[in-house]
Parts: sequence; C-alpha cells; structure tokens
Amino acid sequence: MFVKLEEFLINTLGDTTLVHLLCAVVMVAICGLAAFIVKIAASVILGMLAKKGHHAAVREGAKSCKEHKLGGKAAFLIFFYGLQSLSPYMFSGEKIVYTVSGYAMLFLVVILITTAVDVFGDVYSKRPIAKKRSIKGILQVVKIFVYIVFGTIAVSLILGQNPLVLISGVSAFAAILAIVFKDPLLGLVAGVQITADDLLRIGDWVTIPSMDVEGSITDISLISVRVTEFDNTVSVVPAYSFLSVPFTNFRQAIAGEKRQFRGMLNIDTTSVRSLTAREAAIMIGRHKELFEGKFPEDADLGGITNLSLYRTYLSECFKASGHIREEYACLVSTGSSEGRGIPVKLLFTTDIGDYSTFVEFSSQVYEQSFAAMPDFELNAFQERNAVKP
Repeated sequence: MFVKLEEFLINTLGDTTLVHLLCAVVMVAICGLAAFIVKIAASVILGMLAKKGHHAAVREGAKSCKEHKLGGKAAFLIFFYGLQSLSPYMFSGEKIVYTVSGYAMLFLVVILITTAVDVFGDVYSKRPIAKKRSIKGILQVVKIFVYIVFGTIAVSLILGQNPLVLISGVSAFAAILAIVFKDPLLGLVAGVQITADDLLRIGDWVTIPSMDVEGSITDISLISVRVTEFDNTVSVVPAYSFLSVPFTNFRQAIAGEKRQFRGMLNIDTTSVRSLTAREAAIMIGRHKELFEGKFPEDADLGGITNLSLYRTYLSECFKASGHIREEYACLVSTGSSEGRGIPVKLLFTTDIGDYSTFVEFSSQVYEQSFAAMPDFELNAFQERNAVKP
C-alpha cells in the first residue's frame, strides 16, 4: 500500500524532496492514528473493568492502570513500533527513524514493566495481608533489576557489544560500587530481610531507644522506614538500622492483649520496722478485704515488718484490679539496697493490649502504691542534699 502511495505521489507531483517528506508525514499520521485508537480502546476497556469487573482485584487493578495512564504509555509504544515498521518506506531517513524508534520502544517497555509493578503493588496494598507483609521493598528491587537489565541492553546496543561482555566488564567495578553505594546496598539487603523475616509490619508500634524514636510504622520502603510519633511528626529511619541496633516491637503485645509491667519503688530504710501483733492487726484492718484469708485468724503476727504487709497488700491490690493475667506470676519483692533505700520490685502481666490504656494503668499502679505507704507507716526514699555545717 505504501509503495503504491509513493508511486502515486511521485507520478503526480514528481520525484522531489517535498514528495518524500509528504510520504513521511502520511506514515507518521497513520502511526499516530493507530496509537490514538489503542489509547481510546484501552481507556474504554479499563473503564468497563473498573466498574463491572467480577472480582475486586480486577476492579482495583483497572483503576490503578487508569491512574498510572497505562493506556497512554501503550499507545506510545504502538506509535514507535509503527514508525520502525514503516521506516523502510522513509527513504533517506530510514536508518535514523529505525534507530530512534528502537531506543524509544526499549525505553517504553521499561516504563510499561515498572508501571505494571506499581499497579500490582497498588492492588496488593489494598489486601488485608498487606498490613502483615509489606512487599514495597521487594517491588523496588524488581524495578531496580529491570532498570539494570534494560540499561545494560541499551548501552550494549549503543556500543555495538554483546550485553554479556558488557556485564563482565562492569563486574570489575563491583567493589568500587559497593563502597560508593554502601548505604543503599545495606538498605536493599535489610529491606528484603525485614520483609522476608516479618520483622516489621505497617501499623506496628516500635521503640528505638538509641535514636529516641517511638511511634507507629507507616511505610516500609527499600532503604528506609517511616515512623509516625506521638506528636504526628515523622521520623525516617534507615532500614538497616533495624538490623544493627536494638529495637522493640509491640505487635505481639497489642495483638495478644498482653503486656508485662516491671516497676520499682524505693522505700526509706529508716521507716521499715518490726511490728507488734496489735500494730499489725491495725494495719491489716485498714484493708481487711484484701488481707482476708492471707493470714490464719490465730496467727501471731508479732515481729512481721510493715514492709512485708505492704508487699502483700500491693500483690493483692494488683490481683483485685481485674487486669492481671493469672497464668503469669505476680511478684512484689525486695532487693538489696544500693544506698538508695530498699527497692521494692513490681512484676506482673496485664491483659491490656492498647498502649495508652496500659500507660494509664501503669500510672495508677504507681500512684496507688505511693498513696498506700502512709497506711503502713512507710516513706518513699528521697535524695537528701548534704548540708554543710
């Protein structure tokens, strides 16, 4: 058809440069028309799938394709494919058109593949499993691999070399590249390991003491992790930091509604003393409902310390709160003094998963513990500044 068109124009207008240019314009217009038809058809098909797709994944995928303008990118690919196919009919411009179209097609293929990866990521991010297993880092690795492969192919075509020969030459610079791009490479490996080992998930509450970071994970990418803190500020932490520094993930505590409380009170040693039977009975009578059944009625409590009664009171008080997991130990014990009074260690496991509720409960434990000290004639240890004579 194009040969006949060329002969017709030459017989009509003569064999001139203008005729050759006119033929090229007609061919470009045909390619443009084909690309336009592909774009319209893709838009219509994606629109129908987005509204009437039988599966939610199909509808979401179609919407994502429209957002990423996949139809328009495919239309450009068709346009340059048509130009390359028609390049033999473009006379002196055949070689230039063929070469330019080839590189453009290679570039567009890369764009289409990476766009398809983005579409897959969008669809996956809307699945319930995405909150447990983020694949954003893996998808970024795939895109980088695509860039490297097609970049190598493009360079090899420009240099007229076999891609395998080029790859073997590039490998000689691997050591230098590893030094220059140390952080991205560490992030790459860490991002894959974090996803593979399920160390972090979107929504996990984490603390990194060495960096003074505490908050909720909002994004996990190839080389960084975004943490939204209490005041809604965002901290960007390198992914490899989660493999190199200690951090705490509260996912299991929140999901399992189980948090362990560890605390310590320091009692002034001068306020600890042995009690007479009468004094012990008075102190027990102040909280009779908690001490009920703890001591035999005919037991001689003379000689027991007020700190011992206080520890028993705290243990029973915590159990009566209704938030203690009975299958775990509830301990209130004393430790050796280190010049800061007598330490009273508190250890129990609660059934509270929500962090803010746990903090409130922990605060109440300390407040109630301090408030009950006067009932047992105990004082909290306080630092006393040395007074010069």
